[in-house]
Amino acid sequence: EEQREPAFTKKYFLVSVLTEKSQLASGSIVPASINNVLTYQNPSLGIGLHYPSNWKVEERTNINNNTIDFNASSIKFTSPSKKDLFVVSAYTQNLSSLPIEQQQNMTLNSLTRTGIITAKANLNNFQLIDLETANVTLGLGQNNEAHKIIYSNTNTNASFPLQFVIMQTYTIKDDKIYGISYVSEASQFFRHLPAVQRMIDSFQIIG
Repeated sequence: EEQREPAFTKKYFLVSVLTEKSQLASGSIVPASINNVLTYQNPSLGIGLHYPSNWKVEERTNINNNTIDFNASSIKFTSPSKKDLFVVSAYTQNLSSLPIEQQQNMTLNSLTRTGIITAKANLNNFQLIDLETANVTLGLGQNNEAHKIIYSNTNTNASFPLQFVIMQTYTIKDDKIYGISYVSEASQFFRHLPAVQRMIDSFQIIG
């Protein structure tokens, strides 16, 4: 049976990595207040979830925002404050949009493996922080087997370098990838994490 690290150990490791990279003291991180929530549903994409009522919503297609997914249709959620450097994207991607050699017998394991290889090759200073492949589900009331990955990278602006932390949770259902990604400037990652986790917990595959 697979031996899993205690949750507090993984969280401590994540805090340590972010503290080292951004010189933050974990005790100084104050979670953002969570306002009332609204419900977003998009039957054409088959996605529904709750999100903070003061966040902005933008529908997008064929994006690449430094996350593992590509050629995906997504809904972007952002804070109205210009001080908040983060974005949450709920997305879908047809397996048929992947390269032909990846379409056959695609599994969560192969999707994750391919995604990590792609990220290492394309992201600046890629660092894998955490990967959970057991006891992870996505889809409220559906419990679809899912994977969760957390990694970091640095932008390529030498005059204003920033480190970003990306957390993605995704599953495969009916020849389609469903996922939700959270991209945040490193120093703000824990501040918005509670609100993002509520969005992940409310994520629904509809239709």
